[in-house]
Amino acid sequence: MGKTLEVGGRRPIILHIASEYTDQRRKTTLAVNHLVGGAGEFDHVVFSLSRTSFPFQMYLEDLGHPERQNVRVFAFRHFGLKLGVGLFHSFWLVARKVRRVLQEQGLRADAVHAHRLTFDGIAGWLLARSLNVPLFISIRGEVERKIFTYKPTYRPLMAPIVDRASAIFYVSAWYAPALERYIPASTSRARGCCRTSSMKRPRRANRAAHRRLF
Repeated sequence: MGKTLEVGGRRPIILHIASEYTDQRRKTTLAVNHLVGGAGEFDHVVFSLSRTSFPFQMYLEDLGHPERQNVRVFAFRHFGLKLGVGLFHSFWLVARKVRRVLQEQGLRADAVHAHRLTFDGIAGWLLARSLNVPLFISIRGEVERKIFTYKPTYRPLMAPIVDRASAIFYVSAWYAPALERYIPASTSRARGCCRTSSMKRPRRANRAAHRRLF
């Protein structure tokens, strides 16, 4: 375990918005689980997302700390239409619900990590702006390719999300040149194997404006 860090006398909390996280309700890839588990110097709050187009199949369950004491997991099956219809609105609702849960549980996130740009990134961007904390984004590649190719109306939305990011992690480095074509200078925010940029604090903004996001 790494060196213990503190923010205001407590361990910093990273909020993860992840559509590919294996939990007690759903099995998927373990890549995000391993990433979260490897950062032992932080506390983590994971919202493990899955989508359903049937409202009666929605759920939000606090799974507690199923694997590690520093990782708290919420399984969240949210409503969303197929083929990306109403994509922004569905993740706006996700962000609003996540923020409400954080407030109810007394959890104060110090950073947000959205594990996919074009889905989780929407909710992560809204939350980072609302909470006024740094945003980190993972680029999966295949998911981003589909949205940029088949949902061109969403391309303008992705630019401010990337611009807000303190760092970009290219899980799939092959997609970096393609993203650069859509969002110039996006790769300048990244370097090295995972292509991480230097930590930068978010721009200060009116807190009343943050509240109006939801």
